[in-house]
Amino acid sequence: MNDAMKKIVKKVEKVEPTPTPKPTPKKLKNNVEVTASETEGGKWVKASNIIYTIADGEKDSSFAYPHSGKKEVGKATVPVGKYILESSYNKFKKETPFEVKAGEVTKLNVVFGQTGKVEVTASETEGGKWVKSSNIIYTIADGEKDSSFAYPHSGKKEAGKATVPVGKYILESKYNEFKKETPFEVKAGETTKLNVVFGQTGKVEVTASETEGGKWVKASNIIYTIADGEKDSSFAYPHSGKKQAGKATLPVGKYILESKYNEFKKETPFEIKAGKTTKVHVLFEQFTIVTKCSNMESQVNYEVYANSGRMVYDAKIICSKALQLSLDAGDYHIEATVGSDKKEEKFTIGKESKKLIIDMTNIKKEPTKEELIKADT
Repeated sequence: MNDAMKKIVKKVEKVEPTPTPKPTPKKLKNNVEVTASETEGGKWVKASNIIYTIADGEKDSSFAYPHSGKKEVGKATVPVGKYILESSYNKFKKETPFEVKAGEVTKLNVVFGQTGKVEVTASETEGGKWVKSSNIIYTIADGEKDSSFAYPHSGKKEAGKATVPVGKYILESKYNEFKKETPFEVKAGETTKLNVVFGQTGKVEVTASETEGGKWVKASNIIYTIADGEKDSSFAYPHSGKKQAGKATLPVGKYILESKYNEFKKETPFEIKAGKTTKVHVLFEQFTIVTKCSNMESQVNYEVYANSGRMVYDAKIICSKALQLSLDAGDYHIEATVGSDKKEEKFTIGKESKKLIIDMTNIKKEPTKEELIKADT
């Protein structure tokens, strides 16, 4: 074999086979696809979707947001691993664990359950014009109102609307000082229409002054319902000022207004009629009681009684301080007690005299037993 052939053989022996390349997983643009529907195989619905990482078997931190719609799939690209998908639709919320594998697309369809719609309106009378009301839908547990679920507030022009899962609920509605609860049921694909009839109302306007026709004063006012002829529960707070009247809209009926100004307190019964405004002016006309004592720093206990025998006022103050009263027109009597001395006086509210003086220095005391024995000896 000549030298040329040897060289060729040598070169051929050194050639090594080309290694076959190993297949690499195809990098996917989106490896998670999410859709949502009310029923299995039903039409898609718009859902809010959040992908969470998992730590110690629990949902950890949010990672991606593949929100889906009626026409489009929610898409995301996430690393290989295990996750939890949290999906929200109307008042539904569902969590779906899933796993992403290399080179694969994970497709998720979240089935929420069927829904229906509710429309809420409100009026004072059946078939009357709509009024603005605050409405809250509650779930029911053990036959009782449970947790708030939706807020279909309604107005004079628009109905309150909500889409909720099929089931039974309680609607709590408020209008002025009215509150009503309405049980109702939502059926799949149907619209439940509710009209809440509250009842007729009227208005009240409250002002206050120290004298008849005098300038207004700032007063704290509370309206109470009446039960068995007595003041019952507080209902509205039409506080009034020097420039503005206190105002409230109330159901038709009878009430008691409790008004406070400085140290004065007065109660005024009044009635609300349908569609009318009742104007209440509270007169805090002052009546002054001055007591003369041997020691003007002594404490005086006062008890004021109406003609009916009912105590309408009581106070404990020192003699040197005048007692200021504001009572309804009428006849009264007062008991003033200093130590063991007591004196009673009568007075009238509504007459020209607006002052009473009680003299505790001229009380004639009956002699004690000891004094009588001493006098005999």
